Amino acid sequence: MKKTSQVSGFYKLSPKERINYVKDFADLTDEEVKILQSTGSLELELADRMIENVVGTFPLPLGWLQQPPTPRRWHEKREDSSPAAPTLS
Repeated sequence: MKKTSQVSGFYKLSPKERINYVKDFADLTDEEVKILQSTGSLELELADRMIENVVGTFPLPLGWLQQPPTPRRWHEKREDSSPAAPTLS
């Protein structure tokens, strides 16, 4: 039987059932499954209500830019000749 990521009704499965499916599909070890299930401060059930087909979460660092760079217009060139990023106004 050929493996496929097209799973009818995957969204209907509970997060634990999805994790078990992914474990079997990808031949994950118990340690890899444990990593998927260690969601930190965000409960898996809450994550499941935030996004479809949740199988885990991961931490994302968040930083604060204390002094934003001076805004440039998108069409202006920087000294290094690369185009400046567009800015929001």
